[in-house]
Amino acid sequence: MKKRFNKFPRIFFFLLGIIFILAACSNRPKDVMDQKEMADFLTDLHKLDGSLVAKGIISPQDRENVYYYNALLRKHGITQAVFDSSLVWYTKNPKRFEKIYAQVLDNLTEFEAEVKSKNNYPVDSAALRHIKQEIWTNPTQYVFTKDSARTQVEFTIQNPKLRWKDIYTLSLLQRIAPQDSSAEKHIVMRIKYSDGKTDSIYATTYNDSILRRYTLRLAARHKQRIESITGALLGSKAYKGKMNSRIDSIKLIREYDELAQDSITRIINRMKKHQPVVIPKEKIIDKKQIRSKVVLDKNETGK
Repeated sequence: MKKRFNKFPRIFFFLLGIIFILAACSNRPKDVMDQKEMADFLTDLHKLDGSLVAKGIISPQDRENVYYYNALLRKHGITQAVFDSSLVWYTKNPKRFEKIYAQVLDNLTEFEAEVKSKNNYPVDSAALRHIKQEIWTNPTQYVFTKDSARTQVEFTIQNPKLRWKDIYTLSLLQRIAPQDSSAEKHIVMRIKYSDGKTDSIYATTYNDSILRRYTLRLAARHKQRIESITGALLGSKAYKGKMNSRIDSIKLIREYDELAQDSITRIINRMKKHQPVVIPKEKIIDKKQIRSKVVLDKNETGK
């Protein structure tokens, strides 16, 4: 009986400890990250701090006013309020916070070892501000049968947010049947600027019934405002016979540096102010005509 009695308190206290642990876990508020989420975020936060300080961009004390840290919050899918409440809650639970930072130190040590062994390279902090945006507003699918009259499938995308230094990627799936006999079939994308200049990229297509993915990538290199993105999803030098093709999964992705948008806009607007005004030839007045008119007016007033 004594042995059974001695074992009972041990089992009781063991179960009681489990209950306390579970109760403590359940006490974590909903707006507080769990320990793994907190450790992962703090690991990335320390990496970013080190990167910015090493580049001389900013001191860690200014983090709340810096774009990079807002981008880090977006990467982890949390808000500043969630991080702040998590930090306060774990500060009030120091044992858990110690475990979190032990994991953070392990993560950073492992990361440093990988970098030194050249198995891993830190991503530049500028990558956090690199945005990809879908700007295609037209139908994403076109189907032409053997009875469809042959024509070019052209497109125009206008968006006031398009900027110099953007990168545009047009991608699509295309299958053209042998019956489609149009000459020199192709896909083309153009960037049209406000001063009339154009950047373009071209890809040849084939009528062999094979479904192919085409990707055209073009950077806005001209320091001017962009009027539109235009082109042809299925163009040809000459129209012959009927169409027999399918175009599917069309996407047009704009890649841009979100942090640089305001400065790019200021540069473009400044250039626009200093551009010379072009006067049509029919509106140019000869100076000799002006002088002769002045003399004539004087003679008339002298009568």
